[in-house]
Amino acid sequence: MIDEKIKRLLRAFPHSYVMHIAEFPEFIASNKGNQYFCLDGVYSLNCLQQKVISNLSRGACKTIVSSRKKENEEFYKFMLNGINTFLETEFTHEDIERIYTHFGNGCNSHICFQFVNDNFDMDIIDELERRAND
Repeated sequence: MIDEKIKRLLRAFPHSYVMHIAEFPEFIASNKGNQYFCLDGVYSLNCLQQKVISNLSRGACKTIVSSRKKENEEFYKFMLNGINTFLETEFTHEDIERIYTHFGNGCNSHICFQFVNDNFDMDIIDELERRAND
Protein backbone atom coordinates (compact mmCIF):
# COMPACT_ATOMS: atom_id res chain seq x y z
CA MET A 1 0.00 0.00 0.00
CA ILE A 2 2.70 2.52 0.91
CA ASP A 3 4.46 2.02 -2.44
CA GLU A 4 1.35 3.28 -4.23
CA LYS A 5 1.30 6.35 -1.96
CA ILE A 6 4.96 7.04 -2.74
CA LYS A 7 4.14 6.85 -6.45
CA ARG A 8 1.29 9.32 -5.88
CA LEU A 9 3.71 11.58 -4.00
CA LEU A 10 6.17 11.43 -6.90
CA ARG A 11 3.39 12.43 -9.33
CA ALA A 12 2.38 15.35 -7.10
CA PHE A 13 5.86 16.89 -7.34
CA PRO A 14 7.03 16.88 -10.98
CA HIS A 15 10.72 15.92 -11.36
CA SER A 16 10.84 14.52 -7.81
CA TYR A 17 12.55 11.23 -7.13
CA VAL A 18 13.53 8.74 -4.46
CA MET A 19 17.23 8.31 -3.75
CA HIS A 20 18.86 5.78 -1.48
CA ILE A 21 21.41 7.38 0.84
CA ALA A 22 23.31 4.57 2.51
CA GLU A 23 20.48 2.18 3.37
CA PHE A 24 17.71 4.76 3.80
CA PRO A 25 15.49 5.99 0.97
CA GLU A 26 14.82 9.73 0.74
CA PHE A 27 12.06 11.48 -1.13
CA ILE A 28 13.48 14.50 -2.97
CA ALA A 29 10.64 16.89 -3.81
CA SER A 30 12.94 19.47 -5.36
CA ASN A 31 16.66 20.01 -5.65
CA LYS A 32 15.95 23.70 -5.17
CA GLY A 33 15.79 24.70 -1.56
CA ASN A 34 16.87 21.28 -0.29
CA GLN A 35 13.30 19.92 -0.14
CA TYR A 36 13.47 16.30 0.95
CA PHE A 37 12.76 13.86 3.77
CA CYS A 38 13.74 10.36 4.78
CA LEU A 39 11.22 7.62 4.06
CA ASP A 40 12.65 5.29 6.69
CA GLY A 41 9.92 4.39 9.16
CA VAL A 42 7.05 5.46 6.90
CA TYR A 43 4.60 2.57 7.09
CA SER A 44 1.24 4.26 6.69
CA LEU A 45 -0.46 6.98 4.69
CA ASN A 46 -0.94 9.08 7.83
CA CYS A 47 2.77 8.91 8.60
CA LEU A 48 3.63 9.94 5.03
CA GLN A 49 1.14 12.81 5.18
CA GLN A 50 2.64 13.99 8.46
CA LYS A 51 6.14 13.89 6.92
CA VAL A 52 4.93 15.98 3.97
CA ILE A 53 3.47 18.61 6.30
CA SER A 54 6.40 18.64 8.67
CA ASN A 55 9.15 18.65 6.06
CA LEU A 56 7.74 20.41 3.00
CA SER A 57 5.55 23.18 4.44
CA ARG A 58 8.54 25.52 4.82
CA GLY A 59 9.32 25.15 1.13
CA ALA A 60 5.81 26.31 0.32
CA CYS A 61 6.08 29.59 2.21
CA LYS A 62 9.56 30.54 3.51
CA THR A 63 12.45 28.90 1.65
CA ILE A 64 14.52 31.32 -0.42
CA VAL A 65 15.76 29.73 -3.65
CA SER A 66 16.66 32.90 -5.53
CA SER A 67 17.43 36.56 -5.07
CA ARG A 68 14.44 37.23 -7.33
CA LYS A 69 11.06 37.53 -5.65
CA LYS A 70 9.23 36.10 -8.69
CA GLU A 71 11.32 32.91 -8.66
CA ASN A 72 10.69 32.43 -4.95
CA GLU A 73 6.95 32.92 -5.45
CA GLU A 74 6.98 30.38 -8.30
CA PHE A 75 8.78 27.93 -6.03
CA TYR A 76 6.22 28.48 -3.25
CA LYS A 77 3.44 27.79 -5.76
CA PHE A 78 5.18 24.62 -6.96
CA MET A 79 5.61 23.30 -3.43
CA LEU A 80 2.09 24.28 -2.32
CA ASN A 81 0.58 22.70 -5.43
CA GLY A 82 2.48 19.47 -4.74
CA ILE A 83 1.35 19.43 -1.12
CA ASN A 84 -2.26 20.12 -2.06
CA THR A 85 -2.20 17.53 -4.85
CA PHE A 86 -0.79 14.82 -2.62
CA LEU A 87 -2.92 15.58 0.43
CA GLU A 88 -6.02 16.34 -1.67
CA THR A 89 -6.40 19.67 0.11
CA GLU A 90 -6.86 23.27 -0.96
CA PHE A 91 -4.50 25.04 1.42
CA THR A 92 -3.80 28.68 0.64
CA HIS A 93 -0.44 30.38 1.08
CA GLU A 94 -1.73 31.78 4.38
CA ASP A 95 -2.86 28.30 5.50
CA ILE A 96 0.52 26.75 4.74
CA GLU A 97 2.32 29.52 6.64
CA ARG A 98 0.19 28.72 9.68
CA ILE A 99 0.74 24.98 9.19
CA TYR A 100 4.50 25.52 8.96
CA THR A 101 4.46 27.70 12.08
CA HIS A 102 2.84 24.96 14.15
CA PHE A 103 4.01 21.71 12.53
CA GLY A 104 7.10 22.51 10.46
CA ASN A 105 10.37 20.73 11.18
CA GLY A 106 8.64 18.14 13.36
CA CYS A 107 7.35 20.46 16.07
CA ASN A 108 4.10 19.55 17.80
CA SER A 109 4.23 16.14 16.12
CA HIS A 110 1.50 14.70 18.35
CA ILE A 111 -0.86 17.54 17.36
CA CYS A 112 0.23 17.24 13.72
CA PHE A 113 -0.78 13.59 13.89
CA GLN A 114 -4.22 14.70 15.13
CA PHE A 115 -4.36 17.32 12.33
CA VAL A 116 -3.72 14.59 9.74
CA ASN A 117 -6.18 12.16 11.36
CA ASP A 118 -8.86 14.88 11.45
CA ASN A 119 -8.56 15.39 7.70
CA PHE A 120 -6.44 18.58 7.99
CA ASP A 121 -8.96 20.47 10.10
CA MET A 122 -7.71 24.06 10.39
CA ASP A 123 -9.75 24.40 13.61
CA ILE A 124 -6.90 22.54 15.30
CA ILE A 125 -4.53 25.34 14.34
CA ASP A 126 -7.10 27.96 15.36
CA GLU A 127 -7.19 26.34 18.81
CA LEU A 128 -3.39 26.32 19.06
CA GLU A 129 -3.33 30.03 18.24
CA ARG A 130 -6.10 30.81 20.74
CA ARG A 131 -4.16 29.02 23.48
CA ALA A 132 -0.99 30.90 22.57
CA ASN A 133 -2.82 34.22 22.88
CA ASP A 134 -4.40 33.43 26.26
